[in-house]
Amino acid sequence: MIFLSLVGEQPMPLLLPLWQEKDYSEVWLLPSQTTSSIANNLAKFIKRDPTLSHLLVRELQIIDAYNLVKARSTISEIINRVAGKQKILINLTAGTKIMSLAAMQASRGTDTTLLYVSTEEHSLTFFQADSDINETKPIQVKITVEQYLSAHGLETSNSQNFGYKYSDIVPTKEGDELETKVFTLCRDSGLFDDVRRNLFIRKTSGDKAVANELDVVVTRNGKLAVCSCKSGKIGNQALYELASLSRREVAGIYCGKALASSKSDLPPGVVHRAKEDHIRLICADELENTAEIIFQITQ
Repeated sequence: MIFLSLVGEQPMPLLLPLWQEKDYSEVWLLPSQTTSSIANNLAKFIKRDPTLSHLLVRELQIIDAYNLVKARSTISEIINRVAGKQKILINLTAGTKIMSLAAMQASRGTDTTLLYVSTEEHSLTFFQADSDINETKPIQVKITVEQYLSAHGLETSNSQNFGYKYSDIVPTKEGDELETKVFTLCRDSGLFDDVRRNLFIRKTSGDKAVANELDVVVTRNGKLAVCSCKSGKIGNQALYELASLSRREVAGIYCGKALASSKSDLPPGVVHRAKEDHIRLICADELENTAEIIFQITQ
């Protein structure tokens, strides 16, 4: 089956069905001019991902984001070009509303299957433009932390020098004992597909590469959660760092955030800021339930 997909700012709605469904043989990415760089990065990711590299990735086809007639014409040409060779599926989830409408109109009268990936219900819905019949499947994928982060253009490493040799001994940090506890609870719970500790990430923009460290990070069913561990005093800076690491343009909308503390009480300002930034605070009296709490924020 040929997988055609509109391309938006978020990679996961495009990648989740590719990871789950095994019937696809080739991928056509359909970005707007604005998202063409994202599509290029996704094409490179698909070619190197161990579970997707068998797919043939075709040359990008730019879709007019706001001209319905032009967008429909481009998509119709693609459908006509490949019709009869293999079955076709179009992922409508991303892109502008005009792009999605154009894809639906172009698919009318053809045997093309349409797909919508629901973030809220974490499901895949398949349907035809000329029929009221649809099929919904829950998303069920297992990916590693590295796969998720790499899909968002982030490099990962177990060391802060990203593979270059160095002789410095990294000192024990305040919070290592807490990190060990949180990591062990998550790893031993069996609730997650992957659990990593002290993972360094960086994203290169132009000549600049900004690196950060994630204390504990997990994946479950295509979603990711980052947990920062703080044994000492907690201020708004800790929350800001966590929020900035997992904002939409870094780790996407499928990323949950938690902050674990060895303290029983936290300042009201910190509690308020965490709520504003959608960060789940885990205080001392909840630590034993850390895995279950992080599991909840990946749902």
